[in-house]
Amino acid sequence: MIFDHNLWHEGEEVISGEKFLLRSDILYTKDSDDDIKGLFCGHLGYIWKILMFDNETLLSGGRDKTIHVWNINGDICQILTGHRNSILCMEKLNETTFLSGSRDKQIKVWQRNENQIFQLVNSFSIHTATVLSLCKLTNDLFASSGADHSIKIVNINGQIQYELIEHTNWVWQVIKLTDHYIASCSEDNTIKIWDYQNQKCIKTFTEHCPVICLTYDNITNTLISGNLNGEIVIRELSDDFNEISSRKIIGHNGIVRTILKLNEKLLAS
Repeated sequence: MIFDHNLWHEGEEVISGEKFLLRSDILYTKDSDDDIKGLFCGHLGYIWKILMFDNETLLSGGRDKTIHVWNINGDICQILTGHRNSILCMEKLNETTFLSGSRDKQIKVWQRNENQIFQLVNSFSIHTATVLSLCKLTNDLFASSGADHSIKIVNINGQIQYELIEHTNWVWQVIKLTDHYIASCSEDNTIKIWDYQNQKCIKTFTEHCPVICLTYDNITNTLISGNLNGEIVIRELSDDFNEISSRKIIGHNGIVRTILKLNEKLLAS
């Protein structure tokens, strides 16, 4: 299929039904019949998020509005339905519970019972636009960010404890730094450090383009970000989050959507 990604994001909001992308099909012949090892097939469309729930269970959420529960052999154990649009984020909250966020503006709470079956136990709409990111803070408290430019600190019952509003565009991701501080990155070209319990932004780093993803190493106080232009920025911070040094890696030819620190010397993007 040939996708024109300029078309994908154009046009007015669809009030009812679904928006479809114009496409062209290409017929081709495979050079090899070799199977790809470890290939899990099941979703209809993009897979936006993968979450390793435990050593035996993998969760995937996608554009088909479903969450697939897989075992490590690639077998589908369960398909969770309930969202009305693409599932963009998931986060494990405790040993039995995870959260999902969607373009339908909803956050859903799923809990695994004694029969190892996930069930929907709560659903709430606290954002006025797409839910872009979820981040565990404690076993019953989490942060969420959205396309409504806001960050919410919420308990498992959906009650908003704190609201952080200073970004001027989509807040792509929020991550935990310490028990008292979180970081967020936004389409407004900034990364912000928050004392979330006092609802105060204590530091802002400004880049030259939208910042899409973050990760943090709390041992070395290193904050790593990925941006719209394919760049990865590595910042060494002091204990009070002042920048000591920074360096930039040209990592990709397009958007960096996810970064994972693997060890002291390696990261994946």
